[in-house]
Amino acid sequence: MTVHSIAETEVAYKSATDADAVKLTRATELSLSLPKANMYQHTMQRPIAMRDKPRVGAVWAEMNFKQEIAGSGTAGTAPSWAVIMEATGCKSANDPGVSELYTFDGYINTNFVGVDFEMSLGDGIKQLCGSSVCDARFNFLPGEPVELDVTAWGLYTEPTEAALAYTLATSAVPIVAKNLAVVFAGKTTIVKSASIFLGVEPVSPRLDIVAVNGVQAPVPKDTQPGYEIVIEYPAHADINTFNQFTAETAAALVIPVGTVAGNILTFTMDGYMSAEPIIEEDEGIAVVRYQYAIDTQGSDKFKLMCT
Repeated sequence: MTVHSIAETEVAYKSATDADAVKLTRATELSLSLPKANMYQHTMQRPIAMRDKPRVGAVWAEMNFKQEIAGSGTAGTAPSWAVIMEATGCKSANDPGVSELYTFDGYINTNFVGVDFEMSLGDGIKQLCGSSVCDARFNFLPGEPVELDVTAWGLYTEPTEAALAYTLATSAVPIVAKNLAVVFAGKTTIVKSASIFLGVEPVSPRLDIVAVNGVQAPVPKDTQPGYEIVIEYPAHADINTFNQFTAETAAALVIPVGTVAGNILTFTMDGYMSAEPIIEEDEGIAVVRYQYAIDTQGSDKFKLMCT
């Protein structure tokens, strides 16, 4: 009997319009919903009620996985997971040899390009989730590699079994969340955890009676980016937790990760509390859990710089 493990597998992804730009990563906690379909049955009178066999309607694909992130290893060169950022609807700008920048500005990216996913499972499965829209969440836990949690919605293509002949996209070492110069609300605090999410909502399934499987490639419909941060309860003079909420005061969050050129990521954003602050106990220490919605209207309030 052949055992196929998905505890840690390899996922390949590429721009849906650039077949040569294949990226390969090791993924964990992989979850596949494919094919995903509208199912229906008819009830017939013959002369008593009977059910017809189940039928398959529109068919599409969904998947979720996590990966540890790293830079490309070369400043100004996009990291392997850059196509995922573009598939969220982020805009990108490259300064050759210096940086790669991803932003949300509250407007639809008219150059949006989906991403195609393949994976290796046993002898390999090809073309799982095509022309996908992605949602992304970055998780920061002390002493652990920074994690990218990806959800994708795309077109379903009947898988074929064949080995993936790709090599891993980067030799850069995954970045660990420690010794980070995090600044929250203009202050340096003791950070227990942080999470940045892009909050992408797709049109999926995008139904079409003309399309194969009755579905067109999805597109991003809405983005509600935000962040959550848990810190030890700060001095009132540093961060007035209660007034930050009642006065609807914006708070900026800056998380620089990595120190070696080609493997430095800087997350910058600001927003307003989207829920009441929660004060709780953690190992006998008072901590505060903040949730913020990033204000993207008319300006780049979310930025990810890769240098």
